[in-house]
Amino acid sequence: MFRQNILEEPLLAGKYLALPALKPLSVMSQERNPYQQFNVQILKDWISNGVKYIKLVELQSNLPVQFFELIPDSEIPDSEETIYPIDSEEITELLEPLAKVKFLVHEIYLEEEF
Repeated sequence: MFRQNILEEPLLAGKYLALPALKPLSVMSQERNPYQQFNVQILKDWISNGVKYIKLVELQSNLPVQFFELIPDSEIPDSEETIYPIDSEEITELLEPLAKVKFLVHEIYLEEEF
């Protein structure tokens, strides 16, 4: 019988090989990202569904990229949030790619009828 001693065999200078723990499939599926990057198709769908306003909310992240969530037909701004009419130039500018800024839409706003 062949026995593999990966974790028991010392490597160079007394260091040991550490293998990453595998996550159960149920945990991996729960970690699925519910956001999609804002695009022309989302904008067209929202316009055809009668969306009038879009609110921008900054999301907190430890990454070097700044993330904003777009929320359709939210007319009441909270602190540091901005609301734009859907047909404004500011909304079409969000479609242009930026290296350090991403505009995201949560999947719940892709499935709703407005």
